[in-house]
Amino acid sequence: MSKLRSKLAQLPSAGPGSKAPPIETLSKSGRVRRLQRAIDRLSTRTRSTTGADALAGLLSATVTPRVREHGTATLPGAVEDTPHGMVHRVAHLLEPHHCHGRVAVASALEAEPELVGELALDPAFDGLDLSRMLLIDTETTGLSIASGTLPFLIGTAWFEDESLNVEQLMLTELGNEAPMLRVLADRLAWASCVVSYNGKSFDWPLLRARYVMNRVETPPLPPHLDLLHCARRVFKRRLDSVRLVDMERELLAFEREHDVSGAEIPGIYLTFIRSGDPGRLDGVVEHNGHDLIALAAILGELTRRFRDVQRADDPLDHLGYARVAERAGDRERALRFSLAALEGGGDERCTYDACMLRARVARRAGNPAMEEEALHGALRVKPGPAVHLELSKLYEHRLKCLPRALRHALETVPVETIEGNERRIRRLQKRLARANRRHTLATRRDSR
Repeated sequence: MSKLRSKLAQLPSAGPGSKAPPIETLSKSGRVRRLQRAIDRLSTRTRSTTGADALAGLLSATVTPRVREHGTATLPGAVEDTPHGMVHRVAHLLEPHHCHGRVAVASALEAEPELVGELALDPAFDGLDLSRMLLIDTETTGLSIASGTLPFLIGTAWFEDESLNVEQLMLTELGNEAPMLRVLADRLAWASCVVSYNGKSFDWPLLRARYVMNRVETPPLPPHLDLLHCARRVFKRRLDSVRLVDMERELLAFEREHDVSGAEIPGIYLTFIRSGDPGRLDGVVEHNGHDLIALAAILGELTRRFRDVQRADDPLDHLGYARVAERAGDRERALRFSLAALEGGGDERCTYDACMLRARVARRAGNPAMEEEALHGALRVKPGPAVHLELSKLYEHRLKCLPRALRHALETVPVETIEGNERRIRRLQKRLARANRRHTLATRRDSR
């Protein structure tokens, strides 16, 4: 209480020549009012003397930071003048022989557009010039695609002859996105297609939102190959996770060392924005560069394994490729990979699924003999009503063997409803009776 009294005594009086009464003589409400007036005067004096400087400091720290020297930490790249304005750019060139793990990055140039179209389940890739592909990956301040999320590092890469040109555009000042968005638009205008990993669901929707928010015309997007979707279709049966780092390990035999975790990246950038200290931003740039290089190598390796059956691959991977080929309408490739899955020594489920896939492809190809062989293979591995139903249909409609059709029809419940099964059995019994009568009449005529 004594300290409070001494501080209050030092405050200026209420007005010129006035003298405040001692605090002890005031009532409780008077004391409160006097303290409130003192606080108000103190706040006013502080705002008037330091408000402008404080506001300027806040803006410089949180809105338009300038990189300052912090020990040995430096910001990668350099500011460059472009036709669209100043852009902070990090660039380097990888020679044709550069490998990411055990796979050459330039192997992406060997990918046939038709195979890429099948992997993507998108015929728009047929006949495209893949030498003008644009690889894209962004680093952001969060995992949302809402307006508050910033793509502060836009990584792109493209091939010049067989060398990979990696370019990363970094947002070092908030509110200065437009120039780098326009540079990206130029790259997209040149590209024949875009290659990303989860770009359809995340990177491009976020970038599109930033174009709108910065009032920059959104560029048209060429055909988009999202390798995450390809990886899921092929490897989801075998792998628990198909993140980019998992594909690097499985396909490329590449393990990242001392890599910056994706969960750390927003915090590293926000620290830079607040303090101007580059800190671990060089690690973020390296992380993004690895992502871009991995895209090229994964594309090359995926198409190589899809081009021809690799006997060393897991039977479940063969089955995954067979499913993709089936969905793409490539019957010959689907049959080759399903046969590899059958002969690869996989588990019961893999063998059963491969047999059923071969049966479907054979039916669409009009090959009832192959369909029969495949369905009996599935029946040996895993007897069940689904196989019996397909065999009943095969024998009734395509092989015209009614006794066998009836025998398998008796085993189709519960895949087929009881009512549907009863109708199938009655129909087969009637058809079989008519066939028997015709056979009997024909036999009598022949015996006369």
